[in-house]
Amino acid sequence: MPFGNVSHHEIAYQIVDGAEEFDSELLIDCRHMRRTGIPIPEVAKVPRQLLVSVELDDGDVDVKGTLLEDAIHRRRFCGEASFDFSHFIKTFQEIGFDSFYSIEVMSHELCALVSARRRALRL
Repeated sequence: MPFGNVSHHEIAYQIVDGAEEFDSELLIDCRHMRRTGIPIPEVAKVPRQLLVSVELDDGDVDVKGTLLEDAIHRRRFCGEASFDFSHFIKTFQEIGFDSFYSIEVMSHELCALVSARRRALRL
């Protein structure tokens, strides 16, 4: 995560690789890769056996607020902003990834919709 202690993919690889006796795996989040400036071809360097899941979401080119605020309040559904998903997913397919993709969307806009839905269901 660009705002945490594991701020680069190489650090994550070292942690997982160093935990050989444990069942350690990586979850790759396209947003965090984009925000840390990791080029998409770097995905191909992820050892397939370490990769358990890929998280997808979209976002604006420019960070709004801090990196943390941007990550938890301004995510968008895939295809609604600026991230290049086709190249990202194609790269994972090329290394043989055939497991889970998930959509992670957190935003003020969606929280308001969830709140409105809950209110409506109380009637």
